[in-house]
Amino acid sequence: MKTLKYISLFLLLQSCASAYHPVYPKNVKHSMHESKDNIDLSYKYGVLGENGNGKYVRRASRKGYQIVAYKVTNNTEDTLIMGKDIVFMNGDKRIMISNDLYASKAVKQYVIGFLPYAAGSYFWVYLGGSSYPTTETKYKVKENYYTTKFPLGLVISLPVMIGNMVVANFSNKAFYDNMKYNDMSGKPIPPKGNIYGLVSFKSKEQFPLTLVKIKQ
Repeated sequence: MKTLKYISLFLLLQSCASAYHPVYPKNVKHSMHESKDNIDLSYKYGVLGENGNGKYVRRASRKGYQIVAYKVTNNTEDTLIMGKDIVFMNGDKRIMISNDLYASKAVKQYVIGFLPYAAGSYFWVYLGGSSYPTTETKYKVKENYYTTKFPLGLVISLPVMIGNMVVANFSNKAFYDNMKYNDMSGKPIPPKGNIYGLVSFKSKEQFPLTLVKIKQ
């Protein structure tokens, strides 16, 4: 029983929340380049992992999301609006871009997932001994001998649980803000101008992307 308690406490302490480190599209070294209709697109998959956001990378993989950093250069003579005049394509199929809030909810860390840490509060250790009972915190283990119980699990697990929930909540907000700030949908790109952004869409696979100008 004691071994089980030690193992449970160890596992709980290992499953900690992780802070989110923002992705800055302008600083990303894009690995893929495409050009069509005088529109240049440079992009890179898997950018979350570059900043050590392991939990978000794993969540995105399990939920089947791709998050891509990109740069668009408008070499035409017209101002183009992202999502209206030009859209992301996979071959001849238009890519359905995920809403920032929807994607962040799917990929976020579960705050309530840290509630099991409270189970560690049942973990007690026995410290020292005395020859007489003094309070209700004394536990008789043999005749005329008593030892003090110390609520180690309560002291450790509850603060850890609260701390992890706070970290996860702030990290999820940082992830959403990062995606929202770099959402270029509806942004105009002037002639010879460029923009940097992040885009997310539902897909288990990484495939070539292109930007195609829609005929009005």
